[in-house]
Amino acid sequence: MLRNLSSDEKIWLMARAKEKYALCSDSEIAIVLTREMDKDMYSVVKRSSRLLIKIATTREAAKNEGIEQGKKEGKEEGLIEGEKKGAQQKMKELAQNMRLQGFQDTVIAKCLNISIEELHKIFDL
Repeated sequence: MLRNLSSDEKIWLMARAKEKYALCSDSEIAIVLTREMDKDMYSVVKRSSRLLIKIATTREAAKNEGIEQGKKEGKEEGLIEGEKKGAQQKMKELAQNMRLQGFQDTVIAKCLNISIEELHKIFDL
């Protein structure tokens, strides 16, 4: 760790350490400083790890929330689409039954509240 420091930083660090460890030699102080810096690095790494875990957990929760929201919206769209297709199918059945009963297309269209063109599209399906 001490290798990564500039000369001025090393001098300042050694001066501070000499005040704290007045009875120790420079090499002993360097060993102690390295250990303390390693402890500091450990705490930084530990805090960073906690933060990364928190970020990952938050990201996973957001992802799951998005998936659930997508499923909900998909179900709603599916229900709407299903209701629409069901209504179209019912209209087709009614139109076919009315035709079988002998009603003219204009009467069928009027009863179903659709245009003649829409009625012909129903029979083309």
